[in-house]
Amino acid sequence: MSASRAILTHAWQMIIAKPSVTLRLVLVPWAISTIALLGLNYAEYGYLAGDIFYDPDAPLPEDNINFLWYFASFIISILGWIWLAVGWHRYVLEGEEPSGWLPRLDGGRIARYLGKAILTGLPVVPILIVALIVAVGSGGDEFLGANPENAFTRSRLLFGFIVGALVSYVTFRFGPILPAAAMDQPMKLGDAWRLTAPLAGVLVNLAIITSLLYLPFSSIADAFAQNNLHYLVFTAASDVVSLLTLSIFTVLYGHLVQGREVSNLRSPIRHKR
Repeated sequence: MSASRAILTHAWQMIIAKPSVTLRLVLVPWAISTIALLGLNYAEYGYLAGDIFYDPDAPLPEDNINFLWYFASFIISILGWIWLAVGWHRYVLEGEEPSGWLPRLDGGRIARYLGKAILTGLPVVPILIVALIVAVGSGGDEFLGANPENAFTRSRLLFGFIVGALVSYVTFRFGPILPAAAMDQPMKLGDAWRLTAPLAGVLVNLAIITSLLYLPFSSIADAFAQNNLHYLVFTAASDVVSLLTLSIFTVLYGHLVQGREVSNLRSPIRHKR
């Protein structure tokens, strides 16, 4: 557990070491991504949020979904986070700070990072499919939280924790691929899996910790989705955990590939290029 705590602490210290730099790197891409997420709700339901979102008796305007707006909002949300991620990796690993309130916008790196992010997400798909089958078999929308009263049921919280921990573990094992893409050092799935093998047990602990950290915020955000302000506040809190996860990827890459020291961890096994 000490090794897991060391990585987690190191990742958090990178976030708070220079608050002004972190804010300049994160704020604008995060705001763009969050506004786009609200746009998804508007495109699908005709509301940013409101009673209709969770009222099972209210007719949802499914036939009137603005698919162009929906698709555009989804893409913008993803690209906002990737812009943030590339800037964050390069800041930590290369010391590349933003000159103003915008991280450097490199379309080529963002495109390559998107491709690697999709590749990294493929091993998670079977977990999500099984989770969806279990959720549907356990009550469908009610179990998944289509009613805010169900956001904190023990079964849903336990289910969310287990799925979150499994997804986190798999993404941690393949995670170095992402900072590698930001650093213009392409890495294959197999390379990343072998690279993180010595830390497999440590990453199990990290997956459990991050799932425990993320679950309360995401559940609270679901419960308060009827109120735009509360929803944004708790979504922002969950995004802090997402930034922490991004920092963990960066720590793993820096330690295992670049040979950077992290206290309480054994000497890194360098990636052979």
